[in-house]
Amino acid sequence: MKQNKSSVYTTAPKDGYNPAISPLAENAIFLQDIASKANQLKNLNPKAKLLLDEYQAANVTGFEVATLRKRRWQGLAPRFLKIGSKIRYDYFELETFLDSCVRKSTTDQGIETTAHTLINGGRNA
Repeated sequence: MKQNKSSVYTTAPKDGYNPAISPLAENAIFLQDIASKANQLKNLNPKAKLLLDEYQAANVTGFEVATLRKRRWQGLAPRFLKIGSKIRYDYFELETFLDSCVRKSTTDQGIETTAHTLINGGRNA
């Protein structure tokens, strides 16, 4: 019996794993879903927070989970929430953080570095 190729890509097993979808495509689907939920939430309540765990935050930022943990320990962005023993990241804070990382050139220090230099009295510490 010949199998229809299109059914391989449209039918996912009950456990949610579909070997026909690459990890990159899965991440793109996750990001589209989160962005859609974020827009809906902002329309309902502009002050609302869409909380993500560190694994979801790693997908959004492109960082490894270990990098996010190290940055938390060092007191570096992105900002996070600690609710009891749980670590959560606000999706909108992550968007703001990523926007602050935009540079015009490789020599552009950006807002974070400039503010850090001003706070330290002109020293680049």
